[in-house]
Formats: sequence, C-alpha cells, structure tokens
Amino acid sequence: MTQFRPGDEVFGEVNGAVLGQPMLELASLAEYVRVSLDASIVLTNAGTIDPIRQLAQVETISTDAWNGVTSAGVTTEWIAEATQVADASPTLLQPSIPVHKADAFTPMSFEIAADSNITQQLGRLFADAKARHEATAWISGTGSGQPTGLVTALDGGASEVSPGTGEAFNVGDVYSTLEATTTPCCAAASGSTGSSTGSEPSSR
Repeated sequence: MTQFRPGDEVFGEVNGAVLGQPMLELASLAEYVRVSLDASIVLTNAGTIDPIRQLAQVETISTDAWNGVTSAGVTTEWIAEATQVADASPTLLQPSIPVHKADAFTPMSFEIAADSNITQQLGRLFADAKARHEATAWISGTGSGQPTGLVTALDGGASEVSPGTGEAFNVGDVYSTLEATTTPCCAAASGSTGSSTGSEPSSR
C-alpha cells in the first residue's frame, strides 16, 4: 500500500491518458481522515404537544363539509296531577364544519427510494410536520382556507370571562373561570377543582 505525506503530489490516469498536473495535493494530515456520515435525519424543531385530536370527536366523511345536529337539550318541569303538560320539544341547530386540505411534497428519484430508507425517514418527517401544522390550526386557525381555531372561534363570545380588574390576573379570576365552565366540560377536563365556597383548586 502506498503511503503519502503532507505536500506529496498525486498524479492520476483518466481513460489511459496521464494527467500532467497534480490531481490532489495533500496539505495536511487531516486529509487522511475518512468521513463518517450517518444519513439518519435528526429533527431539530421544537415539536408540539397536541391533545386536540384525542379530545375531539373525529369523523370520517366523503364530502366537503361535516353537517351535524346540536341541541341545548330538553327542559323539564314540575307539574301537578291532572295538569296539561307543556311542549318540551328541543330546539335543533345544524352546524356545518368545512373540510380543508393540507399537503407536503418532497420529490425524489426512483433510485434513491429503492436504494435507501429515505421513504421511512420522510414518513417520520411528514408525521411531525402534520402534527405541528394541525396544532397551530386547531388553536389559532383563521378559518380562511384553513380550519377555524378554538381561540379564533371563541374570541369575543360568551365563552370569554372578563377579569375582575382590567389588564390584571388575580386569584378571583381563577374561580370565576371555573364557575363559568359548564358541567360536561368539567367532567371531561384533566383537572378537578373545588367551588368558590369550599376547597382550593387542585390537580389530579
């Protein structure tokens, strides 16, 4: 095996013709070190934690919008014997949620797809991109060409609880927020709380 030293000139032959100029000049010992490359793609973004899909009702449809039926429920009454009952038919509403499309496209050759595990790596990257993209839309989506986020949909509505003192957040605001939370929401929440007449808020 031929050994080279720093400053040696290496000549080569291409298609039978000897080159008259140095092909490579080894300037330092660092050029003897081989490069080791791990082609696994390491994600460096901040990632996301998105529980919305797990908490939401997920439906599979084949149209461009989901149309459902909602109701505030039926109201009961106390009534005396032999008294005519009132009509308690529920009021029905029909909410409609449009479908939006998101995509990510990465071109590659047939050869790199066949000779590497790039498809598995891209699958992981696509899943990460989808999670981050949806997490933003579920919270702050504008509703224009994308889903309407929770904050966007509830902004300025009855779901907002105003603080006792403007531009300030006090312990009383915690209780007022809890008291404004409906019972079904409390049952589905990940934390349990006490009322303003008793225990302090606690977590579980």
